[in-house]
Amino acid sequence: MRGLGLFLIGVGAGLAGAALAGRVGMVAAFVPVVAGLILLATKGRSASDETPAPALRGLGTRVHELLELAEAQAADHVAEGRRQADDIVAQARAEADEIVARARAEAGEIEAEARRIDAD
Repeated sequence: MRGLGLFLIGVGAGLAGAALAGRVGMVAAFVPVVAGLILLATKGRSASDETPAPALRGLGTRVHELLELAEAQAADHVAEGRRQADDIVAQARAEADEIVARARAEAGEIEAEARRIDAD
């Protein structure tokens, strides 16, 4: 079929030359050229010769892209989790500091009360 395609292109080129010389119409020259190009492009396959593309064609690429997306999303989730954990730890430390400050103040009041009682 490749040979036929090349032949048709050659015939068309010859007819194009003849058309330029005024012997045939230019449209008649383009028909074999186009037919030859179609034969070359399809490699002479007919519809019955074509094998269906496998359903899994390109699956590896898609799986790779999905895995990369999943890794990126996982990294985002880990980063968000760390931010939330840092916020929770900071809030817990602030609450602990408040509790310690209240406990010290209360202890100071108890010591002052004990000194006052001892002084009486």
